[in-house]
Amino acid sequence: VTKLLHDDIERALDALPDVFRIAVVLVDVQGHSYAEAAQLLEVPVGTVRSRIFRAREAIDQRIAAMVQ
Repeated sequence: VTKLLHDDIERALDALPDVFRIAVVLVDVQGHSYAEAAQLLEVPVGTVRSRIFRAREAIDQRIAAMVQ
């Protein structure tokens, strides 16, 4: 990943609500499983899946807007 794209992704991640950002960091950055993240966050696995899905969509939309 280029430095510019990395910076864009970091800004998009920083713009997320805390609950979404924490879930993404736990799973996508730190490599925890959904089950581990759910246990750490004390929420159901489905909640973690939903938060990550929404976070990834928000990041994708933000990056697409930056590229245009």
